[in-house]
Amino acid sequence: DGRAQIHLRIDQDGTGLLLINANRALHLNSTAARMAWLILEELPEPHAIREIRKSFKVSSTQARRDFSEIQTQINELVKP
Repeated sequence: DGRAQIHLRIDQDGTGLLLINANRALHLNSTAARMAWLILEELPEPHAIREIRKSFKVSSTQARRDFSEIQTQINELVKP
């Protein structure tokens, strides 16, 4: 289908490693790793926003902005 192969590994400390086509690696802090997981699991956005607000104690506006930014970046990275 032309999409990249993606693997997300989340370490015990919450940080993560996002592998794209096994030749590109992104080291993620715990916030980005959690958001990447929510995106890759394809959770509905309202549910993901609630999880972000609960996990990181941020406003709805901040959660939406950050989630949207990470989602856009991941979508760009996985394009062929």
